Amino acid sequence: MSKIAIISDIHSNKHTLDLVLKDIERKGINEIWCLGDLVTKYYYPAQVVDAIAESCKVVIKGNCDDIVASDERYKYARGQLGQKRIEYLDNLPVKKQLMLNKVLLNLYHSNPRDLDTMFNPLFSNENTRYKDTAIKTQDYHRMFEDDKNQVSIVGHTHMNYMAVERDNQLVVDNNLSKITPNDRAILNAGSVAEHIKMVQRMDGSTEELISPYVTYLILDTDHLTEGINVQMVYIDCTDTLINVFMDSAYSQMAGKFPFSPNDTKKIENSIETFDKNERVKGLVNETYQEYLDFADKRNGGKGR
Repeated sequence: MSKIAIISDIHSNKHTLDLVLKDIERKGINEIWCLGDLVTKYYYPAQVVDAIAESCKVVIKGNCDDIVASDERYKYARGQLGQKRIEYLDNLPVKKQLMLNKVLLNLYHSNPRDLDTMFNPLFSNENTRYKDTAIKTQDYHRMFEDDKNQVSIVGHTHMNYMAVERDNQLVVDNNLSKITPNDRAILNAGSVAEHIKMVQRMDGSTEELISPYVTYLILDTDHLTEGINVQMVYIDCTDTLINVFMDSAYSQMAGKFPFSPNDTKKIENSIETFDKNERVKGLVNETYQEYLDFADKRNGGKGR
């Protein structure tokens, strides 16, 4: 297999998953690996699990898959999934190690030792909400199995990056195009469901928003005797994000999905920030006001 697509963090969002799978098919890639978090957040867990099970040769368990499979409090997702899909999630492996064109690869959702400890060299620990539990950038060796040359490929952060070890330090290099058997590197495929972008507001505060694109990773061994060409793929999902918002707002108001005002506001804020179409933004704002009015009535007029 000369080309492999690596996707992660779909979170029951079939809208963006459809976009990515069509792009992968368009590029003639017929092997896909998934790094977990098939479920939670959005509204189509059953459809996403079925699509991933059908299209992916390798699937790794994410923290959200583990939670939904083991915790009966996740009633919406479990009710949609049914027992057979829950068992599928529960039986997923938490890691996989394999050799590709003489390069040793580790596949994890988050890191080698657990499913949810964050590692994100894009930000110092002080600038993340995971500062108390995150693996520090200088401790990047914890993202590898041992001291051998190897590549760890992960998701979980919803922020993509490519980083290589140079002079005993981890250096983020998003222009990285090739990995050799002599390299140690960490690649993050980003998220199919929602790519997080940190936005600095006028008041100096930082806000996590959903960017108007999603990402996945391509590994390519074509015409190489050893080593791997790597490519990060960005897919415009502006229109899809609007569809997700409308679907979310009206599904909640119709009682088809658990009420989630914070997540709905996050999507609305993201569209307001990134979309350039004023007519579309007006429609989204109008729908969001309708959503807020519904929330107010739902709470008995006691505020949102």
